[in-house]
Amino acid sequence: MLDVLMTIIYFNIRDPNGPKFQFPSILPTPRYMIAGERYAASPEGMVAVMANSEKVPIISYGAWFEGETWKEFLEDTLSVMLGQLAKNVKFRNGHTGFQDQEVFVLGFHGLGFHIVRGFFTADVISRVQVNGCSVDDAFELRFTRSYNLLFKQDWLEATRALTRLLRYLQSGESKIGAMQAYLLERSDVANSSCGTMEPKLDSS
Repeated sequence: MLDVLMTIIYFNIRDPNGPKFQFPSILPTPRYMIAGERYAASPEGMVAVMANSEKVPIISYGAWFEGETWKEFLEDTLSVMLGQLAKNVKFRNGHTGFQDQEVFVLGFHGLGFHIVRGFFTADVISRVQVNGCSVDDAFELRFTRSYNLLFKQDWLEATRALTRLLRYLQSGESKIGAMQAYLLERSDVANSSCGTMEPKLDSS
């Protein structure tokens, strides 16, 4: 359902000259390491861009299971976020170290649909990569309000929120490594094309 909804919204607002988003049907299993321990995330879907010849998630879809507690749900959401984060931190985009990263996850908890934003500073990413998480570490996850898509007003508000999210990603202002790498590649190609154009000579 989310994949269909996101695809429809994207193609309704898509700029032919803007970023090209993809909605892969075959999903990778994002893996991440914390202090030498390997973990795997299980997203239900994703919105991706091609960066360095690889489909990299810029939005992931989380999952909710009947009977799952709120604590378990938050743990699963964070796991999906960390899986997406691991795919994006490798893009340095001209920088020598890690950069601040945003991560967006869409999902349901019961009948409630929400958008979650996580923000990870470069310092936290670097420290967790080396030392892992301590009991004092806290990650701020910001949830939109819960939308019940069975109700028309909630449906309209949710689709507007998703439209704003996609436009934000298209703007180039997001702190998502793959998105920045994708736009940088497009800029390099455009500059290269302009640099190789031969001047037209006036034969009159």
